[in-house]
Amino acid sequence: LDVAWHEASQEFAVDGRVVIHLDPEQSTAKAGGPSRCMVVHVGQNVQLASSLEKGEAKAVGRDGEVVLGKKIGYNETSAQVILEFDEALGAGEVDSVELLFEYDLGKEMRGFYLSEYEDPGSGDTKMMASTQFEAADARRAFPCFDEPGMKATFDFVISVSKPSSSPFNEHFEVLFNTPLAENGYSSSGDGSSEVRQYTFERTPRMSTYLVAFVLGDLTSVTSNFGNGRVQVSVYATSHHAKEELNDALASAVKILPAYEKLFGIEFPLKKVDLVAIPSFEAGAMENWGLITYRETSLLLDSAQSSDSSVFGATATIAHELAHMWFGNLVTMEWWNDLFLNEGFAAYVEYIGTSVAKPEFDALDLFAPYTIQYALVSDSYDASHPTHVPKGDTLSNLEIDDLFDGITYDKGASLIRMLRAFLAKDPSHLLEDDPFITGLRHYLKKYSYSNADNNQFWSALEESTGYPVGQYMERWITEPNYPLLQLKWRGELDLELSQVPFQLSGVGTCEDDSQDAWWVPFGYTARDNVEAQWKVLDKCGGGADSILHLKDETDFVKLNHLQTGFFRVNYPEDLWRRLADNIASGALSSIDSSNLVDDAYALVEAGELTADVLLDLAKAVGQRRNSESSQEYDYQVWYAAVYALNAMHKKLEDSSCADTLKSFMSELVSRGASTYNLVTRLQSNSGSDIPGDFQTRLLMASLFSAGISFETSEIVNMALGFYDDQSQTKNFVAIDPNLRGNVYKVEARSGSEGYEAILDLYESASDAHERRRLFTALASVKESSLIEKSLRLVLTDSIDSMDVRTFLYRTSGSSTLGRQMTWDFLREKFDEIYIKVNGDDVASSRLAGVVNSVASGFTDVDRIEEVEAFCSKYDAWIPLSTLEKIKQKITSNSKWAERHSETVCKWLEDNPN
Repeated sequence: LDVAWHEASQEFAVDGRVVIHLDPEQSTAKAGGPSRCMVVHVGQNVQLASSLEKGEAKAVGRDGEVVLGKKIGYNETSAQVILEFDEALGAGEVDSVELLFEYDLGKEMRGFYLSEYEDPGSGDTKMMASTQFEAADARRAFPCFDEPGMKATFDFVISVSKPSSSPFNEHFEVLFNTPLAENGYSSSGDGSSEVRQYTFERTPRMSTYLVAFVLGDLTSVTSNFGNGRVQVSVYATSHHAKEELNDALASAVKILPAYEKLFGIEFPLKKVDLVAIPSFEAGAMENWGLITYRETSLLLDSAQSSDSSVFGATATIAHELAHMWFGNLVTMEWWNDLFLNEGFAAYVEYIGTSVAKPEFDALDLFAPYTIQYALVSDSYDASHPTHVPKGDTLSNLEIDDLFDGITYDKGASLIRMLRAFLAKDPSHLLEDDPFITGLRHYLKKYSYSNADNNQFWSALEESTGYPVGQYMERWITEPNYPLLQLKWRGELDLELSQVPFQLSGVGTCEDDSQDAWWVPFGYTARDNVEAQWKVLDKCGGGADSILHLKDETDFVKLNHLQTGFFRVNYPEDLWRRLADNIASGALSSIDSSNLVDDAYALVEAGELTADVLLDLAKAVGQRRNSESSQEYDYQVWYAAVYALNAMHKKLEDSSCADTLKSFMSELVSRGASTYNLVTRLQSNSGSDIPGDFQTRLLMASLFSAGISFETSEIVNMALGFYDDQSQTKNFVAIDPNLRGNVYKVEARSGSEGYEAILDLYESASDAHERRRLFTALASVKESSLIEKSLRLVLTDSIDSMDVRTFLYRTSGSSTLGRQMTWDFLREKFDEIYIKVNGDDVASSRLAGVVNSVASGFTDVDRIEEVEAFCSKYDAWIPLSTLEKIKQKITSNSKWAERHSETVCKWLEDNPN
């Protein structure tokens, strides 16, 4: 690639030459006979040059004969060029195909693109160029066979020219998947410009979507592992302090050798770079040896980064490094098995995070952060299986639609459930067990190649002796999941059965059909805190389905540590016993969180009355623990706050909406008292939350809930923290775990407070601080302030990569915020489309915004509006998105109809 880099004139042009060498065995196997035509993926932004001796392509035979070709057609849907050659080309006879091409760099965050950023020291606008190829955008950078199964090695030479009037500075670097080759750098010039050429070592066999390159002014920190065998570097644009890069480097050099041990294979490259990109749509991208990240997903500053940001960045680093083996070394054959890549990495990230920061107890957060989110995502009729039929994943839009909570989080949950069953222990991290033995066998067998889910299960079967493919068949080929139901059979016996679950209601299960899932589960009882393990692989009934209690005060809690991907419903009197054990602290925070999460979903599905859910929430507020381990109650409060907030949104028009909000506020007040929140924070004016990691998460969660539920002592404390720093603007003195909610209170206080937060946002340079301020601006509840925030979307104040998140936040702030955001979407969708560099993928992601905004409505009359809007933009909003919205609105409406009276009665009977 030759890149003309003219920052002053904002001209960035690419001229390139690609030579594709064909494997004679592979090309023979895939060809049907001699042909004059060849199909190559070429992005719509790429122009083929016609300077190859008046042809647009040149094929060289194995005998040295040259055959010219020209473009005779282009398929816009598949981005494929059809080339016709002067002579028929026999299968296996072609050694190489050569094409010349050119294009201008844009800012669309796909293919090879530009990031624009401001140097806070000089105020200058600067540029960086980087790549994002997954799933099908390598073709936007160079012509290629752009499919995951068509692996190749890559020899890259990148030349960059700059005019003498704007010379290279000392920080300019060019990075690729592999290191520079020996003597791979050269520089030349003629007085008017300088050209730097970078020649890189050949890559291993890999898929095109994993190729990457980065150009720009960079700073870095470097270390190594394996006695210097692998160099590890973290990069960011040159204005960043090196201290912001150190945490990522420290994590990476701990995680990589741990993964070598876990997978039984050494890291196969000489180096791995982790690079922060100013404009980046996703969280990160696992390019082999050159991983790219959003700045907030990699860079950390002790004064600016909250504990949740540190956890998120560490988990993202661990996720991407897991892909170096699972996804890169062994790649799924086609995108319909994407869950093999992403589900696995989404599970292993918890292992990597535990290695990098053992004090986080990361696996304890799998339930609230992963499995509970996945259960919601997969509870609709319009859901999709983790393994999707290939015929449903042929277009870019269909492929991009797979990058969701089902592929990532359900995939991770199923992998964890399977490993827990095979190991009979849900807490395994780096330990050897049957699952890990099978995993190592799989990785070694398919290294540098491709595999599908059947080959993965077969590898596990060969190593474990279990019929894993049979176990997992229904889990991956069908959407949704089971509900395990317990019903009394006598005074002390409970019979277990399963039925399909959706938020619209439950289905039926017949043993003579294929209705039953294979369900491994652990359970505990009052006097048996060590989990017992069973499997339910039929609809129910029989001796194996009976659980026996000791007496009338005994209880059983299924799904120990929420390891299984299912929900559980208990008899109502057993729900009451479980609530008592939440309050007493006898049940762990994770198991208590699981109960609250299941109860909320069951209420929404009409399988449980809302008073049971409120009893559980009340029990959370009364929770105590004789072993003084209250600090680890984060999970149960996380679930309770989510459930109550969602309940209130559904009942905002009910007669007891204000009473419900008072109950929620009082509940948080009780929690704040139990954990001594106010005293802890006021003792140092909010500058620090004392305690360990999960203590701080809990304190920050209660503080946030107090702001959301308008708990007076917490709101007033937040306003005080802001006022303490408002004169000096030294807001960095406020603990970063609290600062975002302090900004939120100030932004909501009125026009003056809103403008103060907007000024801080416009002047902030740190990505984490900007995200806090950005969220505060999106959280306002007055119509005039909401309108101001929505107007920001189409200005330079909101980066294109942040548009979706900002609109999601404005719609979630209140009922009014949802309505105004919906109106804004309908009125300005075409302009928003352009703002996010509208194309098939970017606009399909806008469909996610439409889903998040419209799904909050509780009036079924809104469905007609949604259908009209989605019909207008049906090329970009999948039918599955529309169906999910309709189901959610219908469910919200039924929720109010079913439960409003029960909630109001419960609140009357349980005054604060």
